Amino acid sequence: MVEETEVFRLDSKDFNKSKCYAFALRTRIAGSWPNEKYYTTNTLQYLGKHIRSEDWGSRDDHGGAETFDNNGIETRIVYDYEGLTCFKQVQCLDDIGMPAGGRKSNRKSKKSNRKNIKKSARKNNRNL
Repeated sequence: MVEETEVFRLDSKDFNKSKCYAFALRTRIAGSWPNEKYYTTNTLQYLGKHIRSEDWGSRDDHGGAETFDNNGIETRIVYDYEGLTCFKQVQCLDDIGMPAGGRKSNRKSKKSNRKNIKKSARKNNRNL
């Protein structure tokens, strides 16, 4: 069975500029309005941080889009007419697809390992 993920219908005012988001079209609705929950079996597309919203037209001619920045690459998601466009807040990734800060913490551990090796070598030289 394909795993479902809960996703959310977000409006431009719902986005937080310091958080990261992913996108998918919903495949199922559970519950009834106003307590509907949205789910997808589609793969989430990582978008990055929200940078701007667009809104145009009115009534049946109304439309909108959200633009995101993924480490310098802008992605624009246009809302579809059927209302299938959904988002999910996700952990931010750095420029190589790792959780943000992942490389930095690895550098610290390598640096502290070098210090421990140097201390151990000095201690061994004293014992000679």
